[in-house]
Order: sequence, then C-alpha cells, then structure tokens
Amino acid sequence: MIVAAEREFSIGVTPSLARRPTASAAAIFLILMIAACGVGGLWARSRFAATHLETARTPPTARAPFGTDLLGRCLLPRCLLGGAVSLGVGAAAAAFSVFLGVVWGSLAGMAGGRLDAFMMRIVDVLYGLPYLLLVILFKIGLGGLLSSRLGMSHGMTDAVVLMLAIGGVSWLTMARIIRTQVLSLKARPFVEAARAIGVGPIGIWRTHLLPNLAGPIIAYTTLTIPQAILQESFLSFLGIGIQPPMPSWGNLAAEGVAAINSVQSFWWLLAFPCGMLSLTLLALNLVGDGMQAALSGEDPA
Repeated sequence: MIVAAEREFSIGVTPSLARRPTASAAAIFLILMIAACGVGGLWARSRFAATHLETARTPPTARAPFGTDLLGRCLLPRCLLGGAVSLGVGAAAAAFSVFLGVVWGSLAGMAGGRLDAFMMRIVDVLYGLPYLLLVILFKIGLGGLLSSRLGMSHGMTDAVVLMLAIGGVSWLTMARIIRTQVLSLKARPFVEAARAIGVGPIGIWRTHLLPNLAGPIIAYTTLTIPQAILQESFLSFLGIGIQPPMPSWGNLAAEGVAAINSVQSFWWLLAFPCGMLSLTLLALNLVGDGMQAALSGEDPA
C-alpha cells in the first residue's frame, strides 16, 4: 500500500482573505464594479449610441452624471458598456493565456529531452518578436475569417480577435513557470512511486502534478487578468483594438484625449473612463497581492 505523498504546493489558504482589510475592500469594490458593468452593460446596449447634438459636450449633470460626448451621447452608459467589454475581453484573454501556458509548459516538462528543448526554443523565439506586430498579424489573419466565415458582427469580431491576440502572446511566461515546476515535481519520490506502480503520464499529471501546480497557476492568474485588461485598453487606445461605435475603456480614453485642447478642456470625457479603469486595475492588483500572500501563508499585516 502506497501512502499518498504530501502536497507541498497546497492551495489551502490558512490566513483567510477576509482577514486582510485592504484586499477585502478591493474585492468588494471589484464585485460592485463587475456587477455595475455587467448589469449596466445590458441596460446600456440600447442607449450607448443615442445621439443628441443639442446637448453635445455637456458637463456632468443630474440627467447625465458622466456628461455627454462630442455627439451628445451620454457617457454613463458608454462607460458601463465599455467596462463590460474591457473586463470581458481581458478576463477571457487571461483565461486563454493561462490555459495555453499550462498545457505547453506541462507538455514540455513531462516530455523532457529534445522535445522539451524544441518547445522552449519556440517560446524563446516568440519572446523576441514585437508584441504589437503579433497582435496586428492576429487581427489581419483572423478578422476577415471570423466576419466572413462565421458571420460575426464587427464588434464581436474585434472582441474575439483581441482576446485571441492578447491570450496568444501572453502565455509565454506561464509556460516557463509551469515547465520549471513540472521538472521539479517529476523528481519527487511520490511521482517516482506512482510511475513504479504503472501510472501513466496523464494519470501522474492529473493526480499528482496538477494539484501541486494550482498555487503557481492561481498566483500568476491574479497578475495576468489586470495585465490583459490593461493591454486591451492600451490597444483600443491606439486604435487597433475595439473599434467605435462599440465602446471600451481604451477607445473612450482616446476620445477623451482628443477632446482636450488648450482652448477648452472637456475633462469628463477622459476622467471617467480612465478613473474606472485605474480603480479596477488597482483593485485587481490588491486582490492579487492578498491572494498570493494568503497562498504563501504570510500573516496579514
């Protein structure tokens, strides 16, 4: 009878996240922001494009709490829908990135030898390519395919292509982390014991390696999500991400920057989308720091 080995990389969180006031407050804010963008995004779908030229560039009022833009469109529904788009694309891209990194790193670490070296050289080559070039290539290669073959709308095509582009170039670090962990775990006695009784590679990975990889996966995911949201906003700000009229925090910020000049400053067009983006990224990073500290067993400050 073989006793199951102790898992050193346990995901049991001894100090609860609730005992960390900063992380708890950030988590509450994050839940409220996601709920507001999710529910408000559904409400805003029929309102974000309504134009009223007679009220263009109106500062925040009781009727339009976030003000209006150059075409008289109320900024509140546009920020809520833009938040839903940015959060959705960022979260999906992060999930896709983590999935690719875990699969690639696990295969390389389990295979070892020449196959491992070959797979990691591919990672090194992709690391050396310019990030924006890869995103543009993804957009050119997949944009027409999704819109023509699958009949997707323009806005949905932009979101899917951006998700695949960000996820497709952000998994490299995750692959290296997982490969290193797999190579370390492969040499542990409990893996050798499982191999000795005839457990196959898939069974070893599922039963012994994957539970021990949960800690690094969760820790890196907490860093990947805000990074993916920021990348989406940055690419949309540059004009190669989500395209108008579909709003996102990135292209709303770009419109706000264009509306600021030395004669008259329409500050609300930049302040509200950038403020929502900045607070969301701050909350995500605080929650991520709290989760990593909890996973490592640190006592709350």
